Amino acid sequence: MDTGALRWLLQRVSGIALLVVLLFHFGVAHYLPVGDVTYQAVAQRLAQPFWKFFNLAFLILALYHGLNGGWSILEDYVEKSWLRMTLMGL
Repeated sequence: MDTGALRWLLQRVSGIALLVVLLFHFGVAHYLPVGDVTYQAVAQRLAQPFWKFFNLAFLILALYHGLNGGWSILEDYVEKSWLRMTLMGL
């Protein structure tokens, strides 16, 4: 599998994973009845190792998906090589 095909596949896999993670996040953070949402309750939940891993995975997936998508758009639609390299450097 060449680099382009692998990036294409990983873009789809990361998109599906982001959808699953996002739905889980919304379900837990916004729709489960937990009573009053206080700073203390949120801090306590975010201190748990599972939620640290979950949020880190969410961030890494979102960064990869966004940067890979932007890179692919620049490669496909910006034809002038000097402009493409300048934009990729940003």
